[in-house]
Amino acid sequence: MFGKLLSDNPLHLRTLSALAVQLRVLTHFTFFIVTLLGKSEIPGSASQDDILLLRLLTPVLKATTAKLGVQFLSESMEALGGQGYVEEGGIAALYRDIQVNAIWEGTTNVLAHDMLRVLRGRTGAQTLGSLDRYVARCVAEGESCGKMGGFPGRLGGVYGKWRGRLVGSGEGVVEAHARELVLWLGRTVGTMEMMVDAASDGDEIEIECCKRVFDGKNLGWEDDARETAEWDRRIVFGGGERPVAMPVQARL
Repeated sequence: MFGKLLSDNPLHLRTLSALAVQLRVLTHFTFFIVTLLGKSEIPGSASQDDILLLRLLTPVLKATTAKLGVQFLSESMEALGGQGYVEEGGIAALYRDIQVNAIWEGTTNVLAHDMLRVLRGRTGAQTLGSLDRYVARCVAEGESCGKMGGFPGRLGGVYGKWRGRLVGSGEGVVEAHARELVLWLGRTVGTMEMMVDAASDGDEIEIECCKRVFDGKNLGWEDDARETAEWDRRIVFGGGERPVAMPVQARL
């Protein structure tokens, strides 16, 4: 039997929790680049690694947020049913408008080529080295939190696989998969930032979100259903009490 509230519906909670995790990843990634940009505009504040990462990750950020944003809004609109589709809800207009983000100022393919141009250019080796050092620092900070368990190492392995595909594949193969590589790197960096934030205070909900980004838990197929639903609820609504049903006055 379904509960009276959507907050008690395991399927709806699963949908919303996936969106909540994706929103966290994209937000952390965005503000990491905002931080790098801010440092670059203050003389003496940005290191050489900061400058190199800013140049590499700016097109990666744009490609990742623009492409995943379309899917995100589509799922959000569907989650509201007809109220999400009608003009009065506001999401329909946002969904139409967001389509252009993956086109203007560089399509996903153009931005993927820009990423490769940086990594193959005269500062390519230094840029990749800066990225390696950034990932190593994030993994070390993640490992400083005992609640993280083996996740930091697994996330480092995700980056290692990305790097291996980039440098170990033929030029034509990398070109053909550049679109995949740019989105893969974007999700990885966003998760690195989310992991560092979660490790700073050991927030269990944020740690759980980190573990879900790359399907480390097989999307809950092998987990206890009630426990998974409770985690979904906490991710969406926070760690407090269950949402309270508010009285609604019918219009008719």
